[in-house]
Amino acid sequence: MGHSVRPDWGQARAAMVSGGGEFAPDPRAARAYQEIDKAYATLNAFTDPLFRSMADRLQDLEHAPGPGRG
Repeated sequence: MGHSVRPDWGQARAAMVSGGGEFAPDPRAARAYQEIDKAYATLNAFTDPLFRSMADRLQDLEHAPGPGRG
């Protein structure tokens, strides 16, 4: 493949992937992640106005030149 470490995709896959036991998520953790997801889903309602306000206030300011720009 890319650096001639493996001659083909089949051998590359076999060298990197192996079968194992079945993964079953912990139901308690799944419920916690669902609650966290609900909290994150509402985050934009708070951050979008803040970031828009910041962008509006900064829009007319002079920008410092970036690296290599003066």
